[in-house]
Amino acid sequence: MIKATKEFLEQTDALFENRKQEILNTKDEIKITGSAFYVANDGDDSNDGKSIDTPWKTIEKVNEAELSPGDGVFFKRGDIFRGSVKASTGVTYAAYGQGDKPKLY
Repeated sequence: MIKATKEFLEQTDALFENRKQEILNTKDEIKITGSAFYVANDGDDSNDGKSIDTPWKTIEKVNEAELSPGDGVFFKRGDIFRGSVKASTGVTYAAYGQGDKPKLY
């Protein structure tokens, strides 16, 4: 009985881990109708934020931006951001790049 329970738990753990990885590694299929803005730890708030080559650096810059419904703000995967995002109605917030999802603290 104990052996069967142990095997069941191992199988269940494996299934849960597989599902977790599927969720974490699912590609974002975000469609926006306005402008896209990018934020990365190696960015610069004097950039225009309109491409992955010219990202903003901080959440403060995101909060200062005049965003419109249909716009998207994309945070670089693997990066860590500190601050509070003032979400705007109709604006999509998501991740871009490869790796772990960005962390916002």
